[in-house]
Amino acid sequence: MAYTNAWSESLPLGSENASTTDNYLRQWRKDLGERLEGMFYGFNSDSNTSPENDTGIKNLKMYKQTSDPTKITDFGHFYVKLVGGIPELFYQDDANTTLQITTGGKLSGANMSAISANSGTTNTVATFTSSDTQATIALADDSTSGGSVPILTRVANALFINQSSGDTTIGNATGDVLLSSAAGSADRSVADKAYVDAIADPAYSGGQSHVFDGGLIIKMGEESVAGNATDEITYGDAFPTAAIAAICSYKSTNAGLTEAAVCTPKSGSEDTVLQVTNGMNATQTISWIVIGH
Repeated sequence: MAYTNAWSESLPLGSENASTTDNYLRQWRKDLGERLEGMFYGFNSDSNTSPENDTGIKNLKMYKQTSDPTKITDFGHFYVKLVGGIPELFYQDDANTTLQITTGGKLSGANMSAISANSGTTNTVATFTSSDTQATIALADDSTSGGSVPILTRVANALFINQSSGDTTIGNATGDVLLSSAAGSADRSVADKAYVDAIADPAYSGGQSHVFDGGLIIKMGEESVAGNATDEITYGDAFPTAAIAAICSYKSTNAGLTEAAVCTPKSGSEDTVLQVTNGMNATQTISWIVIGH
């Protein structure tokens, strides 16, 4: 903006009458106000952009430097320095380490390529490409990230997302493709189904266990029990709260099975152990289901 008066440090002249002092005081306040109002909101009551009590920085103009400033212990510097004739933003710490923050008016891809956050043994690293429009993200010490291909991945068969040549794929860390935006194939569909089938119903010692939304749990399995005997089945995972009901039956449909199969949570270990009794003289396979939460 054009200022009302040119800045002068020679006024008033020594020959001025003392009675003009108040005029010069008002002029100095006006001159200071006009200059500082360009940087600060609400610096004086003449501001038309904000109320007088609404203060803040409008902008901070930093003059171009031709070299880095001299470091000062316990202080850091933000400054503008010419790079190829263009003013760019820099930061310098008290160890005289400098970081170029902008290149061509954008965040510098060359000097802001690694942003790390450490938590225990997990590292998160984001690498910006030369265009500063995409990022490569790797989790848990993955070393496959890099270049300009965005990838989200993790070890131990965790999910990853990889984008390349316009196609997006979702898979596990061993490289199995589970879903892709590229044209599908019969082989891929078969492989996807095989992978899902392998993890949908995990079996473990003590039968199978399924947890539903809301906390309902159903455990199921089969047990070969000798004639007139009772077996104890320890669940692979105990019920967190309680076992509610147990149901069982002989697997065979032989009409000669005249005695009932009986199952009940073990007294004192209801959440961890199921007792299954075969009432027949011969060994029988008994299927069982336990419901709890």
